[in-house]
Amino acid sequence: MQWAKNRYTGFTIVELLIVIVVIAILAAITIVAYTGIQDRAKESNVQSDLSAFMKKIEIARTNAADGLYPFAPSTSDGITTNKSLYLTNRNNWYYCTSTDRTQYALGVVRNFGDASGGRGWVATNGSIIAASAIDDASTCTRVGKPNGSVMGYNVSTGNWASWVNG
Repeated sequence: MQWAKNRYTGFTIVELLIVIVVIAILAAITIVAYTGIQDRAKESNVQSDLSAFMKKIEIARTNAADGLYPFAPSTSDGITTNKSLYLTNRNNWYYCTSTDRTQYALGVVRNFGDASGGRGWVATNGSIIAASAIDDASTCTRVGKPNGSVMGYNVSTGNWASWVNG
């Protein structure tokens, strides 16, 4: 049995390729799962921002002498947000009140989850709903106005409004 002494041990190229392919498949599955988890966490943060906004705007209404929602939030309302969650290549954070200021709507456009850049959330007098194609008109019509929102971010100036802290 002379040939048994010279036999090499180790992995063949085919075995190594199979291991590399299996590792690549596992990595791809992990990356996709991680991205989904990240997007869900961001969605949760956006909803948290909107919930905090709704509480702050209710406090502003309660503190107002006339008991109505403000025409525009102010810096003293203490509205905070994670600005990185929202698009800045277009206007976002559309705030509108009804003509009699007894209702409000806030539409926000998120910057993750899809390439269209139009999906987001709308908060109106105690509820938060997912929406698409959010803009001035689609936000204001929820309170009976054709348009006229106060922008939280204005793309033409490249600035966030002073009432949006973060």
